[in-house]
Amino acid sequence: MGMINGINYINSINKTPQNAIYNSLAFKGNNNADTFERKNNKIEEKLSYAISKITDSLKHNRTEYMVIINPDGSVHESQGDEHKCSMPYSCIKEGAVSMHGHPEKLPLSSGDIAGLLTSSCISETAFTVDGKYSKLTKRTWHNYSPSDFGRLYAQFEKELCLMALDKMGIDYHYSQEDIIDMCADIHPIVQTKNFEETVEYMKQEGQILNGTPDEMAQKLIEGPLSFKVLFDFEHKYDKAHNIIMNNYEDIKQYLNSEDGLITRNELVEKIADEYNLEYETNMF
Repeated sequence: MGMINGINYINSINKTPQNAIYNSLAFKGNNNADTFERKNNKIEEKLSYAISKITDSLKHNRTEYMVIINPDGSVHESQGDEHKCSMPYSCIKEGAVSMHGHPEKLPLSSGDIAGLLTSSCISETAFTVDGKYSKLTKRTWHNYSPSDFGRLYAQFEKELCLMALDKMGIDYHYSQEDIIDMCADIHPIVQTKNFEETVEYMKQEGQILNGTPDEMAQKLIEGPLSFKVLFDFEHKYDKAHNIIMNNYEDIKQYLNSEDGLITRNELVEKIADEYNLEYETNMF
């Protein structure tokens, strides 16, 4: 994954031509006389082959190229475009090594990380044209299925955007006024009350609100507003989402700056810590 596509990425998948998938004849098991030799080549040869293919695609076409090396010796390749490249889960065996290129000089993206967590790969590496790389390796196996990809991708992208907002000095937290408005959607009478009176009224109605406004908002969203949230396609109660959408172009510009590159790397480090992944990079 290259440039950030954010909230719009999931909707763009179906508009992109399907990647061309290749089974590498140099390493694929077949009836040729050198099959046994090829399948027993040292992993270094296959890694060198993969990096060469990825780098050539970056240099000559500025497109992403993915190579999967399976533990059984098979090698699968996929030609992508300037924004993304993918490999069918069916090509990936448990313990596979996955590598691809980034035309933009960026570390692993939200999609790359979600793909690693929802596949049988043991590692994912993104290379740039100047030889820099960003790599995550699983320390333990995760119980995520391919169907979790979209959820994890959206979660990581939102985290990245919120980190950007923090760096940009844009507040996305709930205020006392937001809490009054949310409570008014449940009990319109609180529209005439101040914050303290609203909290006391909600307590009398059986909804105890304490902590920060963010914590109160979460209790309301998970409690009395949960039914409305289920049918709220415009994210009315998700303030962070709305702030992201209102500042999306500025966020995108920031994330493609030098400071934004550091923020992207901080996200990868954060996810690595949370999901027990080992992170390596020579980009900084």
